[in-house]
Amino acid sequence: MFTVVYSSENFKLRNRCQSIEQLCILDLGAGSGETTIAIIKAVPHLLEQAQFHLVDPAKGSLEEACTKLTEAGLVVGKTLHIHNTKDIEVLKQLRTETVDVIVANASVHHHAYLEPVFEGISNLLRPEGWIVIGDWFNSMWVSPTRVYELLNKLTWQGKKQQLIDFRRNFGYNECEIKETVPELEAANQQICHFWINYAKTKAPSTPPYFLLEGHRPQDDYIRGLAEYGVHIRRGPVNLLPGSGLLSVLVAQKEK
Repeated sequence: MFTVVYSSENFKLRNRCQSIEQLCILDLGAGSGETTIAIIKAVPHLLEQAQFHLVDPAKGSLEEACTKLTEAGLVVGKTLHIHNTKDIEVLKQLRTETVDVIVANASVHHHAYLEPVFEGISNLLRPEGWIVIGDWFNSMWVSPTRVYELLNKLTWQGKKQQLIDFRRNFGYNECEIKETVPELEAANQQICHFWINYAKTKAPSTPPYFLLEGHRPQDDYIRGLAEYGVHIRRGPVNLLPGSGLLSVLVAQKEK
């Protein structure tokens, strides 16, 4: 994700990484550290000229990240700082305007409400600081009709009555049209295909619960960030041919 945008010629993010003597980089939803490792590979001098803060609620993943990154040359407590907590908590805890670059790889979509996340990001970024977001995007969950059609393709005990209740509570529009943006319609079709096939992997004894993650359209991120003074400078960069399902957004805070 970071490599995709950093490798662009004449890109201002590259200039920021090269011009600041002691960069502060925050990795939200760091997992096992793959994003930070990619950053170090793309910009080797940051091993000596950056402070990395990794945030994740999964302790085991952070321990794995710590092992990889110390082997790569970072030093815990000096150039590597581990935060075993939810990213929304770190956004409240770190000092205002102390972070130069925030990276968030497949983590923002986990939040039910985007406003507190974008507000926290804006508060932490220094003026002209950057945020690089790689995430899953689609508009499936914007429409009750689309959700109903997907659920109707799945199988579980009590489905008939529950779908009746769904239509009663949320409505259903038989005349609903597809997305006018081809990349967004492709994303919707792909995420449906994923969940239909995921459901087939569940054993018959498994309780009839399906994890349908609430992804949003790209415009929700773009507008939400702008409300807090963080504006898109590049993107969306679609990583899948002809689809906006997996994309990268790069935004910069105002001066």
